Amino acid sequence: MRSSELDTFADELVEVVKEAGWRVESDVVALAGFEKGLGLGVVVRSQQEHPAIADILVNTLTNLGFKVEADTNSRVPTNEIRLVIAPKP
Repeated sequence: MRSSELDTFADELVEVVKEAGWRVESDVVALAGFEKGLGLGVVVRSQQEHPAIADILVNTLTNLGFKVEADTNSRVPTNEIRLVIAPKP
């Protein structure tokens, strides 16, 4: 269930990502595939095929104190990173 706090955080994070020069195509993502669906999720195509910046994104968010779940999905294009924002754990 989404909350106003979650919506506000998601909106703010989308704006930060856009200001950093990243293209955001959609800010609505299903949580299907995540084990817990809590915190932040970073989804890439595979361990072998993903943008190098995805690793930096996971490490940076983790170092900032966020719980980050990294996952793979073969339907994600090779050069795409999907960021999932879910309720706090």
